[in-house]
Amino acid sequence: MATSPSPSQSPPSDHQQNQSSSSDDEEASTRRDVDIRGRDAFAKRLRERDDEQTKKKFKAKPVSHESDRSKLSVEELRKRSRHVYLKSRKEKKIDELEQELADEDYLFRGVKLTEREEEDIKLKRIALKLAREHDRAQQMENVDRYHMPTGKSDETSKNDRYREDNRYSDAKANGQSGQNFEQRKWEDEVIHTALPHFGSLDKDAISKQPKYDYILDEEIQFVQQLTIPGINEFLQQKEKSKLQEHDDENKRKYRTLLESRKTLPIYKFREDLMSAIRDHQVLIIEGETGSGKT
Repeated sequence: MATSPSPSQSPPSDHQQNQSSSSDDEEASTRRDVDIRGRDAFAKRLRERDDEQTKKKFKAKPVSHESDRSKLSVEELRKRSRHVYLKSRKEKKIDELEQELADEDYLFRGVKLTEREEEDIKLKRIALKLAREHDRAQQMENVDRYHMPTGKSDETSKNDRYREDNRYSDAKANGQSGQNFEQRKWEDEVIHTALPHFGSLDKDAISKQPKYDYILDEEIQFVQQLTIPGINEFLQQKEKSKLQEHDDENKRKYRTLLESRKTLPIYKFREDLMSAIRDHQVLIIEGETGSGKT
């Protein structure tokens, strides 16, 4: 016998099913939105932290470069100011020494000085002479000399007396004459050949060039060093000193030989022995070994 379902056990309606499914969708959507917002917030924090670290790195580097640049400029300024100071101090000290010697010469003229006072004045005169010779030597180094170029910058080499633009300093060279003229002419020709020329711009220059080139030896003329005043005298003095040392060595050896011969037992019979050798053709000498018979 079939029984009809009771009202309390009636199946859910379509409206109730739709309502429950929509609430589940809303809950899932809410959870998804929360997850998306949390993910975006986490990614934002990561980006901000990375950007902050990158900014710190880039901020620290310019400060380091700027500090290095300031240190370098301060060091260059210190060197330059010291060079100027030393130059002025040197001139000042030389002037003071000259004035001091002039005063002593005026005050103590005709006065008998002690040995120590005379020695002090002598040392001062020697110091003044050496200072003047040093200045003259520096001036001579810039004449008839070739200085190897260096890798220094213009700022570094402003106070360098061996700078590259002084390598051809020749006071007597004027245009087509002077020392190193052939070397300079050869360098100018090489530079001119290396430069590009187009069209007929170099037509006049080519027509003015000689038909045959110069034949130059690729060598440095070291003979010029012997023409500088004072070099020959120095070499001659050096050679004389060597000869003097050689003569002194020979004399010392000769004196040593004489002294050693005088210590031999037979030396006191030297005169009698020499006369016996002159008077007799055959001579028999009997003596101990090392007595000086030979």
